[in-house]
Amino acid sequence: MPKVILGNHTAVFAARSEQDRIRKFYCDVLGCKPRVTNDEVDRFQLGDVHFCFVWQDSALDQSSFLKATYLELQTDNTEQVKQKILAFGVRQLDVPDAHFYFQAPGGQVFKLAGLGEDLSLYEESPSSKPGSSVDYQRSIQAGISPAEALRRISRVPDWWTKNFTGQSANPGDRFTVRFGETFVDFQVSELVPGKKAVWQVTDCNLHWINDKKEWKGTSVVWEVSSHNGATQVTMTHAGLVPGIECYGNCKPGWDFFVGESLLKLLTENQGLPDRRPR
Repeated sequence: MPKVILGNHTAVFAARSEQDRIRKFYCDVLGCKPRVTNDEVDRFQLGDVHFCFVWQDSALDQSSFLKATYLELQTDNTEQVKQKILAFGVRQLDVPDAHFYFQAPGGQVFKLAGLGEDLSLYEESPSSKPGSSVDYQRSIQAGISPAEALRRISRVPDWWTKNFTGQSANPGDRFTVRFGETFVDFQVSELVPGKKAVWQVTDCNLHWINDKKEWKGTSVVWEVSSHNGATQVTMTHAGLVPGIECYGNCKPGWDFFVGESLLKLLTENQGLPDRRPR
């Protein structure tokens, strides 16, 4: 059988009206080297890969690219590059993956990974969907300090559920959250002031599914960092992955309690916790 491989030349059809913004992002943020620039086509080089932008009066809208090919960028400093990308004002995508996904000017979607990172999971997974076998993750931003963000996160009854017992602010603290018949026991297993907190699930009863201990042994990881005058909070539920029994219910639950209730607590000091009776 003839040998076939993927080449290192990529072409994107882009709107001429986006020309200046695309050039600035690919050159100033990603560090591409311009090889050809004119009114018809631009050619950039990034490492061994060549990008060709074909300028047209009209092109696919941004939403169409979300259903197209996702490309992977690799760097030796993922956090620094991520902050440069966000500072430029691109759209971060909500993909259930530990990696940072974004839509660049012109529409192309990228995943940011580390140089030398073990990416064998993406080669061996039975599903080809981005993030289909990786942990749930959600990021939000607020105009407070990283230290204050962690303090408010630890105020669990103010954003998650009023049915709360225990302590959740210091290493070794233990607490329980309840939602009717469901309960989850946590221990604060790690705390790096102003940077990170980890809650280990020590026991649980997810009453509505067959495997009622499905969360046991998983961890909720909170990472906070300064970004452009604000604080970014990234929550990862390590062990909560697509395909497990509770994912269809747990994902929208986290989407609300982190993406809306906690965000409101961080920005307005008033969350939207569950208030069902004990």
